[in-house]
Amino acid sequence: MGQDSMALVEPGRLAVINFGSKRDLPVTIVDIIDQRRAIIEGPQSGIERQYITLRRLALTRFVTPDVPRGCPSVELEKKLREHNTVGKWQQTNWAKKIAIKKLRANLNDFQRFQVRSLKRQRKTIIMTKCFKGETEPRCRLTRSQYARSQKRRAENASGKTKNQ
Repeated sequence: MGQDSMALVEPGRLAVINFGSKRDLPVTIVDIIDQRRAIIEGPQSGIERQYITLRRLALTRFVTPDVPRGCPSVELEKKLREHNTVGKWQQTNWAKKIAIKKLRANLNDFQRFQVRSLKRQRKTIIMTKCFKGETEPRCRLTRSQYARSQKRRAENASGKTKNQ
């Protein structure tokens, strides 16, 4: 891994809290206390300035440039807005997955049922197109396995069993 691709603990580095009640919230490292702790602040996510162990942070590749150690809150917020660091973060797949996870956690029983039935419909469409040769077979079943499963479904629907 080259020096350019490493995520270093530095003032201005955007990180995500990966433990506790504030899990999955983006924060910015403001200062480094020692090898294990840093001072963070998340004006965009409502987290006040506090220290946290580095084990509880997941570093991202985004850095807000020109953030001095111990940067005041007002100046930090201004630099974050100016460089659109949080906006860039929200465009990543990581942030999108976190947003989807939060959305799914707040679904009620009926909404979870709707998601499950829509997934089922999507899978059926993909499988039929896959085995008609319209798309590349990227499915877990081979064509023969799919044919056997369709045959079993037809037998079960008609009322036949193996013993008859």
